[in-house]
Parts: sequence; C-alpha cells; structure tokens
Amino acid sequence: MLRPEFGRISDVCEDLYQLGQRGIPVEATIAAVEYPNGEPAWALLLEGEVKGVCPLTETGVEAKAMPRMVGQTVHVVVKGIDRDLRLAACSRREAVAKAWERLKGTLKVGQVVDAGVRCILPPAEKGQSSSLLVDIGGGVLAEVPKKEAAIYHSKSLLEQFRPGQIVKAKIMSVEPLEVSIRQARPDSFACTVFHRGQSIACTVAHIWTTPKGERIVLVEPDAAPGMLGIAPYPYLGEVSRGDRLVCVVASYRPEKRQLRCRIRGWA
Repeated sequence: MLRPEFGRISDVCEDLYQLGQRGIPVEATIAAVEYPNGEPAWALLLEGEVKGVCPLTETGVEAKAMPRMVGQTVHVVVKGIDRDLRLAACSRREAVAKAWERLKGTLKVGQVVDAGVRCILPPAEKGQSSSLLVDIGGGVLAEVPKKEAAIYHSKSLLEQFRPGQIVKAKIMSVEPLEVSIRQARPDSFACTVFHRGQSIACTVAHIWTTPKGERIVLVEPDAAPGMLGIAPYPYLGEVSRGDRLVCVVASYRPEKRQLRCRIRGWA
C-alpha cells in the first residue's frame, strides 16, 4: 500500500519506483490483455492511476490463463517506471517467487489449506479436460486437474466454482506443487448412511453401455457429492446426463463403495 500523504502522480510514481527498487510487491488490478508486440501482456492499474504492463514472460501463468484473470487483483514488483507516461513495467513472476520462498517451508504433504479460486482453464488439447487454477497464498498458483478438482461428477467445473471462492485444498506434493480439492473433502461413503427402500434425489452423471449392450445409469445423490450409484436404464422414457431423478435405494454397501438404485421417476 502506498503512503497516504502522497497525492500527486509524480509522488506516487516515485513511491512505486522506490518500492520496486527494494523488491517490495504492490497491488494491481488486471484491466485487460493487450498485444503491444504481438505477444499478450496484462494492462494493469496501480495506485494513483498509474498504469502498468506485465508481459507474458513476467505473469507467471500460461497464456491461456491470462484473459481468464482479467478483473482480478495481483501483486507485482515494479521493475521500472516512466513518470511522464505514468507507465510502470511490472513482474508478477518475481513477486510470486518471493512469496513461494516464504511459503514452501510451511507446507507439508497431507496438509489442508485454504485456497482461492482464480479461474477455470480450458483443455490444453482436444479430448482433455478443463482444470482449476487456485491460489494457495501470496499469489502462488496451483493448477488442479478436473479429477482432483471436481466435487460433483454430474457438474462441470464452471458450475462448481467461481473466481474468488475459498475452498479447502490438500497438499499432495510440495515440489512440484500439487494439490487436490477432492481429497480435502470427507469421503461420502464414509459419512453417508442410506437404507434399502429409501427415496433419494439424484443427478445423472453418465450413461454407460456394457459390452453386452445393456445401458446403465450412473447417478450422483444430492446428499453425497462425489458418490456414484448405478441403476438400470428405465424401460419407459429417456434419461441423459444432467437429468434430475428420484431413485430408490436397492442396496448400499459403503465398505465396498457400492450403491445400487432403481429409478422411480423424474424430479
């Protein structure tokens, strides 16, 4: 935070310059993605209406994440400043490197920490899944693959998470940094009790066809996110992924992670 007694732009610029010389990060808002030399760069807004530029190489994130972080706040180190243009050259990568040096010594495998959702990243290649980018502290980011991020099987990551949301994340590895949101949550089979004949609200997560050509419906109970039960495909009517159903519990064996249901109707 800059000193409040500085009201003029020239003073603010000098303050930013001095902080940059000492390597002290300052807060900036990502206003846009621009392409000054054909390469993407963040256009930043700093204190006192000073603008900043942070090229791709200094963002510390992949190009695909840059537009998805527009509007968010980051910390950067000012590397240089043009007082006449009120323009600062900035590095988020350097600010994060300093934060990581402080943070990594405090992290342990198996530890559960609070993480801030930054954005949903598109698949790197066709056929791959999207992933979640989270901040575990100080701007240090971890990319979480869908299989370790998704709480619900029946919902997309976009339906489950929003930027700024705080979630619990379990540290799976420190170097390289790997975290899991799914494994930070209680195991649904270990903490849910279902009884035979019980009616439960479910969402269709997937339709599976066996080698014999039989169709099986994989359902996710509302009361147990992350749990998948199986039900025969209905003789009458059609179901598809995302449909809301009411199912009747046929059998429940949590020790074998098995839930078998019958579809009673549509919710």
